Amino acid sequence: MCLHKRLSLVILVICLLLYPAIGAAQLAGSPGATFRWPEWAHTARIAGAFFVLEDSDEDIDARLDALAAQNVSVVLADSPWGWSYSGWVDDAEFYAVRDLVAAMVQKAHARGLKVVIYQTGLELTSYPERNPGPEHPDWPQISLDGEPILFNDISSDQEHWLDEGEWDLWVSPCSSYLPFSLNRVRDVAATGVDGLWVDTAYLQHGIGNHEDLWASTDPCSVTAFQAATGLSLPSEEDWDNPTWQRWVIWRYSQVIDYLVAFKDAARAVNPSLVFFEENWNVDSSGATQYANDPASYLPYADISTGHEVSTIADRVDEGRTGMNEATLDQWLAFRTMIAFARAADRGKPSWILTYGYQPRDSAQLAGLVLAEGANFYETQGPGMAETVGEAFRTQLFGWIAAHEADLYQSQSAAQVGLVFSPRNRDLLDSGSGNLYEVEDATHFAAYRTVANLLYRAHVPFDVVIDTDTAAFGRYAVLILPEVQAMSEATAEALQTFSGQLLVVGDTGWYDEWLNDRSENALADVPQQHFDQVDASLVAAANTALLTTTAPPTMQLSLRRTAGGYALVIVNIAAVPASAFGLDLRVADDVTVTRAHLSAPDGIESDVAFSISQGGRMIHLEVPDGVDTLALLTLTGSS
Repeated sequence: MCLHKRLSLVILVICLLLYPAIGAAQLAGSPGATFRWPEWAHTARIAGAFFVLEDSDEDIDARLDALAAQNVSVVLADSPWGWSYSGWVDDAEFYAVRDLVAAMVQKAHARGLKVVIYQTGLELTSYPERNPGPEHPDWPQISLDGEPILFNDISSDQEHWLDEGEWDLWVSPCSSYLPFSLNRVRDVAATGVDGLWVDTAYLQHGIGNHEDLWASTDPCSVTAFQAATGLSLPSEEDWDNPTWQRWVIWRYSQVIDYLVAFKDAARAVNPSLVFFEENWNVDSSGATQYANDPASYLPYADISTGHEVSTIADRVDEGRTGMNEATLDQWLAFRTMIAFARAADRGKPSWILTYGYQPRDSAQLAGLVLAEGANFYETQGPGMAETVGEAFRTQLFGWIAAHEADLYQSQSAAQVGLVFSPRNRDLLDSGSGNLYEVEDATHFAAYRTVANLLYRAHVPFDVVIDTDTAAFGRYAVLILPEVQAMSEATAEALQTFSGQLLVVGDTGWYDEWLNDRSENALADVPQQHFDQVDASLVAAANTALLTTTAPPTMQLSLRRTAGGYALVIVNIAAVPASAFGLDLRVADDVTVTRAHLSAPDGIESDVAFSISQGGRMIHLEVPDGVDTLALLTLTGSS
């Protein structure tokens, strides 16, 4: 008999009493709350470290001394709380870890380091002799076929953090685990940590040999879905079934509500604590499958995302090759994911965890992260506490610290917005579209193709989430690539948009639930229509803000600073770049008097430039030698 069928009536009643409390926490929480992210979170230079009960004071001191010497500003600190069932559940071990963390935090603060604690979300692992199932029969998530998501047959060849025989438990957010975990996180917050990074807040979809799980069919979740929608749980995966569509979208609320409640419990103890949910999905179909989309937190002023963005390595967690063998298309897909991250976190810091293999590809990864105004978390797989090289980290982070004003107090100068729609990815694409493959997706494929062509043509643009209608007015051009499903709110914002709309394919023919519209949502709106994504779309989008002779392997990001402009230059080729020309149309309120080129490897030189068109057009030649990453600043008076 399936585990969930043995739940007692008492446990079920407890679940039903608990779940509405999470929703109440969401309503009382962040969307209307004011939270000011501290400056250190916006400028964070992040590295990981692992701390265990066996560590001596000397061990901890040495680890923290090394990180401080490497110009790290934020330590992502892991401990048994980050994975261990016994470390989280058993009082004696939990409080021993609490004392360890509290002592470590004091030591870190004495060195000027901030500490953000890595915390398990909905996954706990236990040694073979101890099966968590009988101890907490209502805790496991339940798959669509009625089986508890509690496995002990997953090998380290399949998932690097597990060994065959260990128990891997995925917990339902709609269970008695909720009040238990909220009590625990209050004690975590009381240690003095500066923030929380909560991983594995997913409804597990595929792990080891277990695929297509479609979790969240435990009795409490079934009843909550019925209460929210008036519908019964769908019995099978069917993307043409409106009930299936409603269930797929509803599942997001379970993870959101859990994280909001977790955050609120910690923030009640430490109001200044920063809160990141780790998410490996970025813009891909993983969000649909695992019920956690970074864009879901856009309305929450005090929740941001630690984005784990995979490289192309055959198994990113082993860091075997990183991006060393990446094609141009794969590099541009990576950059698009970072641009999406910044759209999902608009106004908040984006911390990017990715896995370099060697200093070269790690510097290139860092460059694309910095190009979008995000923060680089340096490591090498399989662990989150490794490095591709201490000397490399010291040099890179020292250079970032020296230029943090240009990198983090600047804003994108792009005049073009590329609209991405999570709802179209979820329902129109039916869960298609992976990190580096568009598969048989429609919206996702068109969006990724537009991004690729714009990057190749050096047309500055930002990704814009379709629900973030307040951001539309920032742009002179909006591109809508197969945004076929569209809410009334989005349609109304586009109907009043004063710029140029470039529309691809069947945009606007459905509402947000894929119901047919009798008339296209943008029927009376001036627009330029394209049947497909091609060079003519790019030409129409190009506002001639920036033109260059640089090849596509030289990626540029144009940012507006208080005194002028900053261009992040990233060479994703395998060899140092040749010189290239660059023309920039500057704003009327900027007068450029100096151009300076800087790179982590020691380049520091002024660059000659010429001015035309009454001071509005700047021309310069970027010299030979940019190996991986550089910053070109144009400064003067404004």
